[in-house]
Amino acid sequence: MTKRTLVAKIKKAGFGEAILGHNEYGGLITLSTERGIEEQVADYYGEFRGGYPWISSKLEKIAKQAGAYWEWINPAMISLYEL
Repeated sequence: MTKRTLVAKIKKAGFGEAILGHNEYGGLITLSTERGIEEQVADYYGEFRGGYPWISSKLEKIAKQAGAYWEWINPAMISLYEL
């Protein structure tokens, strides 16, 4: 799956405002977990999800379809890595 397609899927899932870039950070698609969007992107500290790190199931589904996975850059950013 191309980066353009992945970015389009992320935007369609409602996380377009969270996209920080897809050419920076080593060419990875990177999302902010702190942008003020309607649905939460991720929660590193698990404050709102039972004490464990959590990433939106919509984003996890997109990653799985692409043969990729999300990895934490820091508590405020996640990036998509290919398997």
